Amino acid sequence: MNLNCKHIYLPDGFKDDVYLSIEDGKIKEISDKPGGSANTLTLDGFVMPGCVNTHAHMGMKIFNELYQSLNKRTQIDGKQGIDWLNQIWGYEPKFTPEDVYAATCMTAYEMISSGTIAVADHYFFPEEVIKTSNETGLRILVSPAIFQTKKNGEYTGNYFMNPDRDIDSLLAEIKDLSITNLGLAKIAIGAHSIYMLPQNDLEKIAKFSEREGIPVHMHLGESQEIKTLKELGTDSISYVNELGLLTERLLIAHGTILTQEDAFRMAFAGSKLAWCPFTNARKGKGLIKYKEMDLAGVPVGLATDGNISAFSMNLFRHMSYGVTLVNCHEGDMSAISTEDSFKILTINGARCLGLDKEIGSIEVGKSADLICVKQPNPTDVIHSTEANDVDFVMVAGRVLKQEGKLTNGDHYQKVRRLFRDSVSRLEEMIKND
Repeated sequence: MNLNCKHIYLPDGFKDDVYLSIEDGKIKEISDKPGGSANTLTLDGFVMPGCVNTHAHMGMKIFNELYQSLNKRTQIDGKQGIDWLNQIWGYEPKFTPEDVYAATCMTAYEMISSGTIAVADHYFFPEEVIKTSNETGLRILVSPAIFQTKKNGEYTGNYFMNPDRDIDSLLAEIKDLSITNLGLAKIAIGAHSIYMLPQNDLEKIAKFSEREGIPVHMHLGESQEIKTLKELGTDSISYVNELGLLTERLLIAHGTILTQEDAFRMAFAGSKLAWCPFTNARKGKGLIKYKEMDLAGVPVGLATDGNISAFSMNLFRHMSYGVTLVNCHEGDMSAISTEDSFKILTINGARCLGLDKEIGSIEVGKSADLICVKQPNPTDVIHSTEANDVDFVMVAGRVLKQEGKLTNGDHYQKVRRLFRDSVSRLEEMIKND
C-alpha cells in the first residue's frame, strides 16, 4: 500500500508531498516520488505519527455513566484526593470482567477515533484489557493495578480486587502474562503508589521488575503522598530510589510536586513522566515543572488520566490545554512550541511506553502507526483537532479509521450493547445499595 501525504510531520520537520510505501505493517520507503504500486491512497490533510496516551484508567468509563446515581448516594462531587478515591473504590468490586472489557473497548474506540494509537492503561482484569487491545487494534501497555486496602490508616494485608492473593502471586501472574502471545499489548506492573503500598511490597516489585525486565507504571510525585512522605522523612524520588524503583523501567504518572533536582535524578536514571495537565489543573493539584523536566532530558509524554477525571480521551484537547498552562505559567507563548507539542504527543509518548523503536515517528523500518487530520496547519492540528477531524488512523499497517469512520463498526456496536447492559445492571445495584 502507498500513501500520498500532502502534508506530513517527519523527524526532520514538516514536509509537503511525501509518499510512503507500507509493506507487512511497516514503513518500507519514504520518498518525494510516487511508488510503483497502483494501490495509492491520497491523504489530503496533515499526516503524523499516531498519538500516545501515557496514563489512563480505561475501565473507569463506566463511572462517567454512573456518576449522577453515584453522586446522589455518596456526594462524590464534594470529595477530593483520597476521600474521592475511597468513594470510587467502594464500587469497583462490583465490576465484572465483562464490565471492564466493555468499558475498555468503548474507551479504546474513543481514543482511536481521536487519533490515539497507543496507551498505558492502569486498571484491573488484565486478560480483558489484552483482549481489547487485539480486537480494537489499539496498542495497550497493560498495567494490572496492585494496592493494599487500609483500615483506620493501616494496611490490612489484603489487595484491592484480589483479597485472597498475596504480592508474590500477583507478580507471578504478571510474569505469566508477559510470556504469553500478547499481540499488540505489552505488560507492566501497575504499582499504585507509595501511599497505597507498604515498603516491603514496593521492594519486592522493584526486585521483580529488575529480574524480569518488566516496567513499573505508578502514580508518584502527587499531593496525596505528602502525608506518607512526612511520616517517612523523605521525598518522592529519594524514596523510590532507595527502594530500587528509580530506573529506566519506571513510568511516573502526575509528578506535580517533583522538583528541578528530581528532574535531573530521573533523567540520570532514565525514568519517564506521564503528564496529565487537565486532570491535575481541574483538581487544583498543580502543574509539573515541564521546562525543568525537558531541559534535564526526562521524556515527558501526554496523558488523559481516567475518563471520570478527564471527560474526554481526545489527546489533542489535553495537549492544547497543557501548552496553554505552561505558556501562561512561563510568561512565554513559545515555552512549548508547536514542534515540541508534536514530540510530546508522539515520540516522547512512545519512549514512556518503551515503544520508541517501533512507533512514535514516521521512519523506514518502523511500524506503520500514523494518522491524518483534516487541518493542514500544524498549529491548528494541536489546538483545534476534534475526533471528527481525524480522517484516517492506521496501526501496524491495519486501517482502523478511514474517511472519518471506524472500520471495525460491527465490533464497536457489539461492545456498545455490552456496555449499556453493564451500566444498566450497575445502576440498579447502586439504587438498591
